[in-house]
Amino acid sequence: MSQVTETALEWFYDRAGWVTYSMAYRNGPTSYDCSSSVYFALTYAGDNPSGAVGNTESMFTDLPNWGWYQVYGDAHGIPAQRGDIFIWGDPGASAGAAGHTGMFVDPDNIIHCNFGYNSITVNNHDYIWNANGSPTCHIFRYGGDESAIENVAQSVLTTGAATVAPQNTKDWFDMASRQDLAEVVNDVVHQNGGFIRQCIHDVIHNEKFKREGSVNGKPVGGTTTLVLEAQYNAQNFGRLKADVLWAQKQIAELTAEVKALKEGK
Repeated sequence: MSQVTETALEWFYDRAGWVTYSMAYRNGPTSYDCSSSVYFALTYAGDNPSGAVGNTESMFTDLPNWGWYQVYGDAHGIPAQRGDIFIWGDPGASAGAAGHTGMFVDPDNIIHCNFGYNSITVNNHDYIWNANGSPTCHIFRYGGDESAIENVAQSVLTTGAATVAPQNTKDWFDMASRQDLAEVVNDVVHQNGGFIRQCIHDVIHNEKFKREGSVNGKPVGGTTTLVLEAQYNAQNFGRLKADVLWAQKQIAELTAEVKALKEGK
């Protein structure tokens, strides 16, 4: 068993039962979602060189780039083993709640951060899989620095299938082979271990700048981030809307009083 996968599983076990599930607050340390937990576990294990926190979509590209190869099944299904990563859903259709991921702890059970138990838990894979409509399941196995030939040999020995998930060899400038510009943008954002994606994330969530202003009429200074600023603006907009509605009500009442005075009522 690989040290990388054992260390990644250690990260999961250390947090099982005490962190919560959240797609909005997925970057820890007290809450994660299914895909962010896998990315953090791989970072802890030293297999996520950029520290990127992607999703089930980006995993289809990131895992092969980090030494994982896809395991294909035979007529009896896909024989999973301890340390394998599973992804439910197909590339291009696994984002958000449409996909799910985690790691196998043995051929039958998985450890995953999930909404159902609102934490990291160990569950029977097929039970959870069936309960979620039996989606397409992709399994990736860590091969480390092994050559492609060794990866193929391992796949043949374990599954009887001599096919390994191909590496991403697309030419970004080969526009003739593209379906649309969105595919190009997706490739650029997710290449190099998700470096650009992580930079964008850092700018939005972590980059600090000074601000002066108010929230609900109270002065707010110090430093902020783009995310916090958006929250401040949303609160101020809500307060402004409430003030406008109150003013409209006051104007209507004063107009009624003036009219009543004029009519001698």
